[in-house]
Amino acid sequence: MKMNRTNSVLSLCMLFVSCGLIAQPRIGIVMSRYNQELVTPLLEITLIRFAEMGVYLASQDIIVVPGATEIPLVAARMASSGQYDAVLGLGSIIHKDPRVSFFAGSQVNYACQKISLDYNIPVICGVLVTTSFEQAYAHYAEHALCCADTTLEMVQVMDFVNFQVDDEEDVNADADTDTDAVVDTDANAFDDADVYVDAQAEGAQDVFADTDAVVDTDADAFDDADVYIDAQAEGAQNMIADTYAVGDTSADAFDDVQENVFDDADESF
Repeated sequence: MKMNRTNSVLSLCMLFVSCGLIAQPRIGIVMSRYNQELVTPLLEITLIRFAEMGVYLASQDIIVVPGATEIPLVAARMASSGQYDAVLGLGSIIHKDPRVSFFAGSQVNYACQKISLDYNIPVICGVLVTTSFEQAYAHYAEHALCCADTTLEMVQVMDFVNFQVDDEEDVNADADTDTDAVVDTDANAFDDADVYVDAQAEGAQDVFADTDAVVDTDADAFDDADVYIDAQAEGAQNMIADTYAVGDTSADAFDDVQENVFDDADESF
């Protein structure tokens, strides 16, 4: 049931691809030449499955390497190129000792997973690991279909994830822009406040200057008042001196009159 739902989703997605509603994914394949009698059918079934989903590969999208252990190196180069949405490695490891075949297969699988994490694109390990040719022939068709479906599904999953991430980054970018605008507004407000403070300081300086001028004017007025007072005092002193002079003159006149009176009295007697 789960496989049927997966196939339905893939079919719908690939229908959108064939109709041009979704861009056709670019998929690269790295296949080993070792055990070619098994790997070639793996490739053929995979390409047929891709074609059923509306995905077609060019000849330059398929690279052949000597063996399965050489797949990761070329897969890494294809993943790092930025030209592919996914990379699929196809190969076959057959050894009668399961420990040997499992070790070799696990190394290739681990390398493919690391490449996926390094370059953020699906790198699918499609290496079929068995202990005999009979096991390989019994499972290669199912294995090829599984690898093809997994590759296509991961392409769709990554498209969805990238869309979500891009949308969130756009939202964050808008939020950052709004924050920058608020910061700029606050900066302008601080600038206006600085201008206002400068104006206030300049106004205060003008007031202090006017106050100094008034003080200087008042000091000049005090100086003028002192000069006036000095003049008044000098005038008063002159008046007093004149009064004393008049008094002295009157006293002399009185003495003269008195002398005359005494002289007249003597003559009368």
